[in-house]
Amino acid sequence: MQYKKIENTKIINIFYGTSNYDFVKENLLETEVFKFNFEFNSNISDGFLVKPTMKCDNIIFYFRGGTGEYGETKLGFCGLFLAWLAKQGYCIYTINYLKDEVGGIDQDEYMKLINEVKKTHQDCIFFLLSFSRGSINLLKTIETLDWFKKVILVAPLIDLDLDYQLRPDLKLFRKDYYDSSNQIENNKRNPVKFFKNKYKSDISILYSKLDKTIPIIPIQDFEEKYKNIKTIEFDFPIHAISHYKEYILEILNNK
Repeated sequence: MQYKKIENTKIINIFYGTSNYDFVKENLLETEVFKFNFEFNSNISDGFLVKPTMKCDNIIFYFRGGTGEYGETKLGFCGLFLAWLAKQGYCIYTINYLKDEVGGIDQDEYMKLINEVKKTHQDCIFFLLSFSRGSINLLKTIETLDWFKKVILVAPLIDLDLDYQLRPDLKLFRKDYYDSSNQIENNKRNPVKFFKNKYKSDISILYSKLDKTIPIIPIQDFEEKYKNIKTIEFDFPIHAISHYKEYILEILNNK
């Protein structure tokens, strides 16, 4: 992959005249933002590497949320959130999806990115972070790769049936990733059906009970079924990963 450094002033100027101007400017004092083209199946998607200016041995792969251009990772998000995270000592890789195909091309593309980065960073520590529908690709990834130190899902999609009711546009996504035969059991929902018992990584789920963009997450079901999954409930009224940043950092830094 070939990386092109983005001048910090280009990112800072996006926030000129806003309340986030000084915050972004401070974030970029100790960090760098690079853009790269990522090739997959003869197609190109754009990606970003956001890193501290100093040497970094902690690498996060971030699975973005949103569909199409909505939620697409752009320079503003790099300065506002990813640069803040990088300032704490983490290198973050992320790519925009070639196609909205959950569990399909989206996830295959990320698998290629993760494997390529790991080949050249053998001695680093790796983490996964997802937001909203990016959680589905993250979960599919850790079915195959189990060497991540921490896995964090923020405001994730958990139950596809409920997701469809709330977000009809999700019906455009690939459905064969899910076990549709087990969607209703004895007239009771099985909201943890997308999770597998074989996950080895420690998983943290952060979500808000006031978030109307995703269905309510069943804490008790997770606590009863999975010993390595920790659920943390908040009361943020907005579906935005930036609200969770301090809690994400706390989990990442917890040895």
